[in-house]
Amino acid sequence: MEASMEQRYKIAFCVRLQKSASETFGMIREAFNDEALAKASVFRWHKTFKEGRQNVEDIEREGRPSMSVTERMINTAVVIIKADRRITVRQLHALLNISVGSVHSIMAEHLQLKRVWARWIPKLLTPEQIQHRMDVCTEWKERLGQEGDSFLKRIITADEAWLYHYDPTVKQQRQKDD
Repeated sequence: MEASMEQRYKIAFCVRLQKSASETFGMIREAFNDEALAKASVFRWHKTFKEGRQNVEDIEREGRPSMSVTERMINTAVVIIKADRRITVRQLHALLNISVGSVHSIMAEHLQLKRVWARWIPKLLTPEQIQHRMDVCTEWKERLGQEGDSFLKRIITADEAWLYHYDPTVKQQRQKDD
């Protein structure tokens, strides 16, 4: 952005020296090489300065702001998501009046959230969650030391599902125990 502003000043200077748009473009291209504004941009700025414009800043435009991922939008998204973790990206898009891409950017980059089974969950654990996991692991380690492999045989792991382990005793085993 700074190089663009600098080039606009140079174009305005060339207009004051009564250089043509082609001469101005040649000088800009020579001075800035690959970072030079496009020919159409140089000609457009040359024309506007020749018509009397003094300011090199962009004019405010109507419509959506160019930067919709603001601190205010992020905070609003946090409030909405905490109220309903099952909210969809499209619903957030409609509520916040920003693009779907901006919603994705807020969710993934700024809030570090990801979608799992129709719920938004943090990618990173909170300190309480980390402590809880540490406590469970410590307890399991102690039980493993006490009970050995029999403890491990009773653990069932699954992804996103809670299962209750039930080991029914067969009739012969019950009779043997009685």
